[in-house]
Amino acid sequence: MRADGIVEVSAKMNGTRLLIVPSDMTRAELEPRFSSRHYGAKKPSISCCWAVRTALPYAANFVLIPVSAGENEDTRLSETVKVFNSAQPLSSAVRLGLTGSA
Repeated sequence: MRADGIVEVSAKMNGTRLLIVPSDMTRAELEPRFSSRHYGAKKPSISCCWAVRTALPYAANFVLIPVSAGENEDTRLSETVKVFNSAQPLSSAVRLGLTGSA
């Protein structure tokens, strides 16, 4: 997790990364978990979690920004944020809305 609140996930094998930009949420917390690639296998992993106490319904927005190996993440981030703020369709980023209700 970066100092600016953006969560960065990277693939060590090929150097690609995914930046997860929350809109207006609290900072994420990293929590120990387990994951499995095969039935019955269980390996330690880390989960990124956001916790919010609020009234329902609640909507949370995230921008997912893929960054290729060797690509300048600052350029990619600034271009995506410009598109997001201009309300144009997002081509290289995916806008997700997570909602909850009682």
